[in-house]
Amino acid sequence: MLEKAHFVLRLAQKQRVHDCISFSTMIDAYGKSKEFDKMESLFVEMRNQGFQGCRDAYNSMLDTYGMSGQIDKMENTFSRMKMVGCSPNLATYNTLLKIYGQEGMIEDVLEVLKKLEQEEGVKWDSYTYNTLIYAYGNAEMLEEAMKLFMEMQKAGFVPDVITYNCLVSALKKAGQDKQAARLLTWMEEGEVFL
Repeated sequence: MLEKAHFVLRLAQKQRVHDCISFSTMIDAYGKSKEFDKMESLFVEMRNQGFQGCRDAYNSMLDTYGMSGQIDKMENTFSRMKMVGCSPNLATYNTLLKIYGQEGMIEDVLEVLKKLEQEEGVKWDSYTYNTLIYAYGNAEMLEEAMKLFMEMQKAGFVPDVITYNCLVSALKKAGQDKQAARLLTWMEEGEVFL
């Protein structure tokens, strides 16, 4: 229903009730539908109407390009974001970590972590831990994944089914199929707190 959604955006513009979220929502919809040209065109329009630092729009585009394997465009979007003075937030960094982790680009994961640690006031959440556990597991760095699992709990986050699935994946990637099967059994029997 992209046409109807676009019509609503135009109606909001005519009535002068549109804002950054109006554009971001439509940009995200175009991205999820892989309508990259329309997404970029609307992004330019948004910026031309004075919504330069709309973080949600940038984050949507980062995720769209990353999930479609267009890493160069994702990185270009991140550069554009910084050039206009739009500060990345935890969602921005989590998106970059997710994409680089899925692609097995562990050096880039480490670079994003450095940037994240330099940001004042931006604290990790459970999604950050889960994403990193997956990234390290995907890179066959089981020891680092397990350390993060322990750090996550020390930080007060309760591991959930996603956390344990990331650990199972890490164990399998490291060739520890018995431990992975044992953890899966514990999950199924409810011995692991979900």
